[in-house]
Amino acid sequence: MSRFHKLNLYILLLASAILISQPAKANIPTETQIQTLRQKAASITTEFDRETFDLRMICEFNSDLSNLECCPKLNYIAKQSRSQLDKVIKAQQQIKAYIENYSRDDWETRFGKTNLW
Repeated sequence: MSRFHKLNLYILLLASAILISQPAKANIPTETQIQTLRQKAASITTEFDRETFDLRMICEFNSDLSNLECCPKLNYIAKQSRSQLDKVIKAQQQIKAYIENYSRDDWETRFGKTNLW
């Protein structure tokens, strides 16, 4: 193999190693993304509380919960809310893992002073 080919191979390998070691800019979470997820979780919880208040009061103050029509409906709404919250939690965990696994020299500048966690 000629010197020229070796040099080209070396440059290609070096460039590949640099690209692989750097996270994609699009994946770096922003404060806005984190705050949006927090607000979405709060919104889901507030909506659940508002939508189910009457049902929860009926179920809570009735001693025979098995004969109430409200309990299956309450259960259904709770499952929907839980499903929505699970999606938010998954997104939050992905951002948290990204931040915890970020190993570049600018970690402190990017994440150390946000007070988001």
